[in-house]
Amino acid sequence: MVLNDEQQAEYERLLKTEQFQGAARMATTSLEKGLEKGLEQGRKLGIAVGERKIVSLLLTRRFGDLNEDVTVWLEGLDEQQLAVIAERILDAKSLEELGFPGEPKK
Repeated sequence: MVLNDEQQAEYERLLKTEQFQGAARMATTSLEKGLEKGLEQGRKLGIAVGERKIVSLLLTRRFGDLNEDVTVWLEGLDEQQLAVIAERILDAKSLEELGFPGEPKK
């Protein structure tokens, strides 16, 4: 909910009163929990993006430029699938050996 300046000032004044001390603690606790959850989600997303980028770079180094089909395929892989590919990149002779569902278009 968005409050104008006057409403925000009144809200903050009320939270300082004895009657609303519990509400102030609950609001702070809820905000902290929300921030922690958001930070954790952001951290997980950042790790996933980084892992996908590294696998993409390694695949490019191993097999040359990746076309859109391969890029789309990579975007659809979960964390566990990416880990399997990362382990196998150096030994694979083709993208198909890594699970790519077809010969990439040139």
